[in-house]
Amino acid sequence: MTFPTFPSSNGSATFNASFAAGLTITTEVGVGVVTGLSAYVNYSETCVAGESLTGTATGTATLRGTNVVGAALPMTIPFVWTRVGHVLVITSGVSIYGAALFLPTGGLPTCTGGSLTATIAGALVL
Repeated sequence: MTFPTFPSSNGSATFNASFAAGLTITTEVGVGVVTGLSAYVNYSETCVAGESLTGTATGTATLRGTNVVGAALPMTIPFVWTRVGHVLVITSGVSIYGAALFLPTGGLPTCTGGSLTATIAGALVL
């Protein structure tokens, strides 16, 4: 994922997962096999002593794949993440969905401006 302006108090970014797999079971009649994920986020980072150690983001993820029963996919899910160092906790704002690692190219980001590219890898239960 590339953050065009980092840090930012009101930045936006998009990403497409290079790997996404899973099963959806909805409260309505529907079962699907997840094969793709894309997301849009609005993010905000906090700088302390020249380092961006924490951040938050709100976003919307879209799950794509093959429907087995009903029409569960595509499915759009709002989410919130809170980052401390390299760890993201991903929630609905109330319930925890999962966690991921935030691995910027070149280590933890500094507050010097510019863009930032990071790998985000983790697991979610929605």
